[in-house]
Amino acid sequence: MSNVLVNGGTALEWSVENPILPDGVIGIESDTNKIKIGDGMTTWNALIYFITGNSFLQKQNICVAGDSTANQNTAKSGNNTYFKNGPVVIMLDYLGWPVNFDHDDNYGVGGSTTRECIDVQLPLIKEANKTKQYKYCFVSTGTNDGDKTLATRLSDTLELVTEIRKMGIIPVSVGIRPKGADAADTTQKQNARSVNKYLYQLAGMGYLIYVDVTSVYADISTAFGNMLTATSNDNLHPNFWGAMLEGKLLADTVGSLLGVNTLKFATEQADGFDRLENPYGITQASPNPLLIGGTTAPSNMGSSGGTWSKSTFALANGQTRASVQCILAASTTHYLFQTWTATGNWTASQMKYGDIVEAYAKIKVVDGVNIQRIVVYASESDGTTTSIAYGGTDGTTTANLPDGTYTLIRKSPRLILKPYAGTGNRTVSMRIQLITSSGGSGTVTIEGFELRPVYLSD
Repeated sequence: MSNVLVNGGTALEWSVENPILPDGVIGIESDTNKIKIGDGMTTWNALIYFITGNSFLQKQNICVAGDSTANQNTAKSGNNTYFKNGPVVIMLDYLGWPVNFDHDDNYGVGGSTTRECIDVQLPLIKEANKTKQYKYCFVSTGTNDGDKTLATRLSDTLELVTEIRKMGIIPVSVGIRPKGADAADTTQKQNARSVNKYLYQLAGMGYLIYVDVTSVYADISTAFGNMLTATSNDNLHPNFWGAMLEGKLLADTVGSLLGVNTLKFATEQADGFDRLENPYGITQASPNPLLIGGTTAPSNMGSSGGTWSKSTFALANGQTRASVQCILAASTTHYLFQTWTATGNWTASQMKYGDIVEAYAKIKVVDGVNIQRIVVYASESDGTTTSIAYGGTDGTTTANLPDGTYTLIRKSPRLILKPYAGTGNRTVSMRIQLITSSGGSGTVTIEGFELRPVYLSD
């Protein structure tokens, strides 16, 4: 059925009537300009918004809940936010971010039991779900339930899954990872395996999606149910290698459910920001969306560290598109960056207080060795204070990423532009940071690198 515009109705009127729109029929809230599209089955209040006011195209939202392994995905410190190298973030790096997930969508708390997740985290998710309308909740819990009986663990697991489903959210569970490095198959380990089998049964009945990640972490050299040292930091938490393997497993297993609406990279040189005519174009000084430029880096960007050069890759239509390549040097911090600076405050046609931006890049690593960090971040200054949104680091960890060849689409958390402080110059910046340790080497190709608004304040 072709889309048909449904006229009339404020947000309150739609909510009170709560109709089921026919498949493909569009409903618009006259007072908010928010849009929903019917599927012939779902009531208005349960549909997600398609376009929200001044926002760029909306995607499904997801959240994370659980214990410290869930908390490995994001962090916040002062004015700065972080997408860390956790399994869910890496899954999205592999998939190209087909869904919305930001640092405040992670409700995980270190040390939480399943009961604490139910009592503390789920109420927060329920409140946020009124506006965010989460489609999936990725759950990592059970590791801290070792002092509970098996009956209690199974009961809490069922209650957790049921309460998430009551919100209209689909739980995605990775179960309980192997734990420890001792020489005994303890009752705790046996109970953890029983909970995982129970999750598998619940998934078979349609209660949740279960992704068995024990194949990533189990040390099969013994019968003690231990965690493989190579994939963990402390025989409990995933290290970079474990998170990469789990993230890839998640991407392969649930990627098709999350959709194919990946991040938009420019396909035309003209795709630059214009507040009136192209408000969601690339937000850079002298935009050069296709990375066409000088011999060491795009002409409107700076670079340092290693050996940077201009490269190309072939398009299906026979054209050749530019990319940027860096031959990594050992024990070096490599940068590709650009900063847009306004003299004083932004002008009316530039950025404004309340605008929200994010940076992202398509990064191909070939024969990487001893790479400590691959970070994409956005930053902004109100003239006095700088805020940074980091994608791919917690700001402190320096352990090496996995060696080898892989492609990631790394993204920063969203960054809200603050009010002008009254002094100094406004700036908005994007940067790729590649850090190697001793013996580091490899080739990194940047096939896309952009800073775009996702929300405009007017």
